[in-house]
Formats: sequence, structure tokens, C-alpha cells
Amino acid sequence: MQEIISLLRHKERRTVGILCILAAVALLFYVFFARGVKGNYSRTQRELNTAERNYQESDSLRNDNKVEWLQWEQTDTDLEELRSKYFYTRETISQDLRQDIEDIFAGIGIPTPDIRYDYRENTKEKIAKVTTTFQISGPYHLMKRFVHSVEKFSKFLIVEKIDFTDINMQSGGLKLKIVLAGYYED
Repeated sequence: MQEIISLLRHKERRTVGILCILAAVALLFYVFFARGVKGNYSRTQRELNTAERNYQESDSLRNDNKVEWLQWEQTDTDLEELRSKYFYTRETISQDLRQDIEDIFAGIGIPTPDIRYDYRENTKEKIAKVTTTFQISGPYHLMKRFVHSVEKFSKFLIVEKIDFTDINMQSGGLKLKIVLAGYYED
């Protein structure tokens, strides 16, 4: 190696020395700075990947919560529809229930019988009911139409009980004791 250097002229030796110094500086730069930057880049890349995963999980959770919130809003809308269309109101149930039962009887062509109303107050339930009890007589097809009219009625008016008090086999007439229930929000 010394023989090669001795063949070089003074100017060429100085140029090789400067190049060696530059190579040493570049090596020191790589060892102390570039490796740190590379390690910092790798660490930052891992942090970015973790942040992206966290964002995706958070976004997925946010979307799930949004869907659930929309379902609860739909539930609230459905409950309001139930209240307004299907339940009687507490303040007007007595008049509305009487009128609805009279309308059902009028639609079938049966005279409205004497009706006993039973109001249950101060229950712990949020949905309360009023029961009506009455007796009707007539042929089977009219009784069937009455039950069908109550079942398809737009409000919560339910046939709770039917007792056959008398069955006339010769004429086909029935005498029924019926209990209907109308529901309202208490």
C-alpha cells in the first residue's frame, strides 16, 4: 500500500487524503445521524400505523354508534306513532272509547247494549287499560262480524274475554258476555 502511495504525486496524495477524510465524515455522518434518522423514521412509521388502526377502530365505532342512534330515533318515532294513532289518551279515553264501541255496533247493525266500564287508576304500569263488559245477542254471523270489527280496529281495543251465556240450537242465536279492553298511556 505504501508503494502505491509513493507512486502518487504530492497533489494526488492530497486529493486522496481529502477523499479519505470525506469518506470518514460520511461514515461518521451515517453512524451518528443517518442511522438515528432511519430509526426515527421507522419509529414514526410504526406510530403512524398504530394511529391509522386506532382511527379505523374509532371510525368503525363511531359509525356503529351512529347506526344505533338512528335506530333509537326510529324507535322514538315509532313510539310517538303508537301514542298518537293506537293508544287512547288519558284525558279523553272515556268519551273516545264509548264512541268507538258505539261506532262498531252501528257498523254491524247491532243496537248498543248497556255497557259497564271499569277504570283502573294508580297502577304502577305505564300502560293502563279500561275494560268494558256487556252482553249481546244475535246470530253467529253477526257475532263473528263484531269480533272481526274489534280485531281490525285501528286503536288498541282488544277482546279480552268471550263467555257464551246462551246458545239457541234451533235459531242459531248466541248470547255472549264480552269483555273489551282499551289501552292508554298512564
